[in-house]
Amino acid sequence: MRHGTMSGRLISLAAGVAILVGSGAAAAGAHTTTYPTGIQISAATSDGGHIIVSGYISSENPKCLGNRLVKLYAVEAADGGGETLTLLDTDRTSKHGAWAALADDKPSGGELRAVVTKRNIGPSGHKHVCARAEETTA
Repeated sequence: MRHGTMSGRLISLAAGVAILVGSGAAAAGAHTTTYPTGIQISAATSDGGHIIVSGYISSENPKCLGNRLVKLYAVEAADGGGETLTLLDTDRTSKHGAWAALADDKPSGGELRAVVTKRNIGPSGHKHVCARAEETTA
């Protein structure tokens, strides 16, 4: 004995397929791929009143090189331990990962820290993250 009509069974089948496809799409969109990033300070020169700091970033993914935000900080010891960061300048990397920053003369603590922030380069709904990186130099 048959129950229901042919159109009723087709609607039930279509609803089941939609649920399966929808849950598969959600699972596919839920992944995160992270690409390691490196940052190098390659030069720090002083002209007696300012310091020019330059360097480059590196990554296995070329899309992680261009237009990345680099922040240059002065690093000083904080009272009671730890450290205090003072933002000196920011720059965006070239398409090949080069960057440069200009600041007042070297801080009294003598250390500088360059930080490249993380960035999502994935298409809509996908996380393909270029990782954050930092380097400190005296």
